[in-house]
Amino acid sequence: MISLWLQRIKKEAEIFKDIELVFYNMGREKRSIKSFLVDEVKKAFPHKTVILLQDKGNGFTTISSRREDGKIKVNNLLEKAVINLPQSAAGGHDPAAGGIILTSDVEQFKKNVLRILKDKYEGKVKD
Repeated sequence: MISLWLQRIKKEAEIFKDIELVFYNMGREKRSIKSFLVDEVKKAFPHKTVILLQDKGNGFTTISSRREDGKIKVNNLLEKAVINLPQSAAGGHDPAAGGIILTSDVEQFKKNVLRILKDKYEGKVKD
């Protein structure tokens, strides 16, 4: 199952080269595989920030993120990206973090991530 998802992500993920981001929304998946999968995806995309989302089917979407080279602290990234989203939370460690948002806020969360990373890569903000 993990290898099938990995192939799918390699084909379908949104890759933002300028900000070194791999973003993929798995949609609704009954099995909780996102956390296992994100560790495999980070191996396929070294030196990239990887963010995977999974719709839990209960009005919430969970988030897993990784960045092993330390260029982006994913815990800070996710915490900033959910600040103004109701019923959301995020946290973790510099290289590995997670969170939860309302499924209705997925697009706003993505916009927040893109804005934060673009500002970071343009040198407008520091961690």
